[in-house]
Amino acid sequence: MTYIIAWKAASVAYMCADTVITDFADTTNGWPAELKTHSSFGELHVASAKSVIAEAALKIINLGPLAIGMAGHFTTCRTIAQHASNYLKDGKSPRESFSLALKLHLEEPRRKSVQIAAICIESGLPVLFVFNEFNNDVIEEMENECVAHLGSASPEFKAMTFQVLNMIRNHCGDKPMYNLTLAIAFLQSCGQRNYLLERQYFGGTFCGLSAYDGHIYWQPDIVYWPGSHSFKNLPMNVQGLISVVVRDNVLVVQSTITSDTRYFGDSLSNGLSVTWNAKWWDRLGNFLFTGNFDYLVALDTQRATVTACELAKHAISKYAYFWAEPSNDDPSKYFITLSVSPEVWQALRRQLEERNGTMPVLFNMFPYATPEPPLAEQILAAAALHRRQQTEGDPA
Repeated sequence: MTYIIAWKAASVAYMCADTVITDFADTTNGWPAELKTHSSFGELHVASAKSVIAEAALKIINLGPLAIGMAGHFTTCRTIAQHASNYLKDGKSPRESFSLALKLHLEEPRRKSVQIAAICIESGLPVLFVFNEFNNDVIEEMENECVAHLGSASPEFKAMTFQVLNMIRNHCGDKPMYNLTLAIAFLQSCGQRNYLLERQYFGGTFCGLSAYDGHIYWQPDIVYWPGSHSFKNLPMNVQGLISVVVRDNVLVVQSTITSDTRYFGDSLSNGLSVTWNAKWWDRLGNFLFTGNFDYLVALDTQRATVTACELAKHAISKYAYFWAEPSNDDPSKYFITLSVSPEVWQALRRQLEERNGTMPVLFNMFPYATPEPPLAEQILAAAALHRRQQTEGDPA
């Protein structure tokens, strides 16, 4: 159960994927203790008598000059990625490594069905390949502006995604991280609004990467603020926040909805190794509350809006302010304050009827801008006042 999209625009290639797989676990005697009941975004995992469809795996393997997105039989996909990794280590080019790995797969007499997307770096430029076992076993090189859809999404959902990617390109132009952030945020918003995991059997946390300037880059650090944004006062104390970051090829998701941190990695890209644990485990345990993020993304489930504020490694910008600190009463709990500017407020409050029924989602992008000192002081003062009111009681 998977949804992967990959596309190329000019000299940039992109790939996004969900994290849901089918775990063939016996659920006749209750939910398996080792499996979570909900995704990091609060989606209910799907269970039958012999399997659970759950947020459980990283489906993009980054091998440096080659990134592979995997749909279909997961073990078989990993075997193909393993062969590609071996060929890379033997000095083969990314294109040749991918082709030879698929050749080995096609020679298997009882092979399982797979769909794979691959981004290769050649002469400093990205090339996008797609292999679909339902397309005559042909490796297809994707042209610019074409989108590959792999996995279990319905034709209607694929058509909507294609429309949205065109909207994003028109909205952001040639800004790879803007494009990637909004594409991931759109997929994530669909999981919240359309209950993808229950309806189409994919979803959970989405992640992605882009390739340009001769390298493959994972997504920026994103903190999500999902829900129906019907608040009246800012700054405010918010409850449902999810941070999604990637460090050394490991996807790290921390959620106040599920009150946990989840790690998704793969040994093929040195994920969750002893070395990785020693470097990152302690540093990322409370990243949602101690890290600085690249983007704050508000997902309004009622109005179908995706609003991204670029923070550019700052907790404060002209358009948004995100701040967290341990509670005085319980250091294990955090007090989170969020403030947005009037421009962002107006964007969040835009109504569905403004779209004339032509757009499935409304995008707002606010690039990073340094606030003037008076504004920064006002935001900080308002946050401090709000915190005192929450901890001491509002005298009003």
